[in-house]
Amino acid sequence: MKFSSTQWRIISALALVPIVIGAVIVGEMAFSLLIILLLFQASREYGQMMKRKEYDLSLPLMWAILLLWVASARWLDERWLVPGLTWLLLLSIVWILYKHETTSNLSNPLELWALTVSGSLYLGIGGAHLLQLRAHPDGLWWILTTLFIVWTADTAAFYFGRIWGKLPP
Repeated sequence: MKFSSTQWRIISALALVPIVIGAVIVGEMAFSLLIILLLFQASREYGQMMKRKEYDLSLPLMWAILLLWVASARWLDERWLVPGLTWLLLLSIVWILYKHETTSNLSNPLELWALTVSGSLYLGIGGAHLLQLRAHPDGLWWILTTLFIVWTADTAAFYFGRIWGKLPP
């Protein structure tokens, strides 16, 4: 049996929505693990998107920065953040210098460095704020409300795009 892309979207939504809602409701470590998985997947997709533009980002470096943000938000302990980011930014400079010396076709190392660091900071700050919001006394309802709004808007955009747009079935 072969499924269309719409059918795959529906099947994956039916499988993933209960898992996401369950992790949000349970909170604590389950929600933290969900955020980590989503951040890793988002950084992987970001890296693939940049690779199409011929930028080879360092995913391990991005993941280290993401984990630092998550740990800081998860345990509400910001004392790790500044020294950790300092060391990771220094490591990123060493990485880009190494990459520049060993790769003959690296046209603009500053762009590669900026895309790696800014992408991981953007994702990390967003994930950290979701964890901090969930830790708030009313955080469960804020997260569930946000998920409902985003999922409703995405679903509506998809179906209206199929009806009036140029999306294939």
